[in-house]
Amino acid sequence: MTKFIYILTIFLLFNCRNYTKNEININSEFYELIVPENHKELLILFPGFGENNKGIKNESNLIKSALDEKISVLIIKTNRNLFLNKLEKEKIAKLVWEIINKNNIHGNEIYIGGFSAGGNLALQLGKYLTFYKNGEFNPKGIFVVDSPVDLIQLYKNCKQEVEKNNSILVNESTFVLNYLNQKIGKPKENLEEYKIFSPYLDSLKYIENVKFKETELVFYTEPALEFNRTIYKRGFEETNSFQLKNLHKELKENGFKTSYIETKNKGYRKNGKRNPHSWSIINEREILEWIKKKTMPNTVYD
Repeated sequence: MTKFIYILTIFLLFNCRNYTKNEININSEFYELIVPENHKELLILFPGFGENNKGIKNESNLIKSALDEKISVLIIKTNRNLFLNKLEKEKIAKLVWEIINKNNIHGNEIYIGGFSAGGNLALQLGKYLTFYKNGEFNPKGIFVVDSPVDLIQLYKNCKQEVEKNNSILVNESTFVLNYLNQKIGKPKENLEEYKIFSPYLDSLKYIENVKFKETELVFYTEPALEFNRTIYKRGFEETNSFQLKNLHKELKENGFKTSYIETKNKGYRKNGKRNPHSWSIINEREILEWIKKKTMPNTVYD
């Protein structure tokens, strides 16, 4: 990841710029920046683990709709992380600062969003930006789309799937377990590290990494209880929805600005395949009104 950020910074100076009558499009190997004419706000998007910028465009109309509303969009092209370390956060924040200054973007109107693991990165970057340059680029809002915000719970869920030898989830679960063991270690032996890298820890009611004084947080998820029971053989407690619902409740009880939005039967991939873990569960118009009119989406329980 460090190498990725280093190369990404270099590409700020040596990248492919396409100027049209209405916008600036900077398309490097590692990120894409689109700046409409007469823009004001900036939307930063993180794809899910293994996804890229094309995946976001294929699965959602959010980018096109944002540009139509004169919102600049910065897309990190490929994501291979469940979390960011301190150096990675610092370098991405510097990258954002350089992009904003070099392209005359309004830095006081930043919104960040991410799908799945990308939502974790959105929260981490957002938190770091609240301190970066004395809070000059403090994000107005962050939205996450069905993200595994509790890495310890994610570890337990994956371990359980491997032990059950769940044919649908065993490969993915094995990969995630190996990733977490290599990057952080086992939760029982490395609790302090998980407190650093995980946005939230439900077992400890630990919310230090997502305490924002002013930033509004919006969590989108689709529990799809019957789908998860029949297809994945798992209950609500093993879903990302469970983690996000508990995080929302904890933040709300502590006075922070947060909304939790449950959807029903909206989760489908572009090819028509049913999957509640999809970009399609977001309400694009709702997000754009939030950015443009500062009307935060309301909590919705299915």
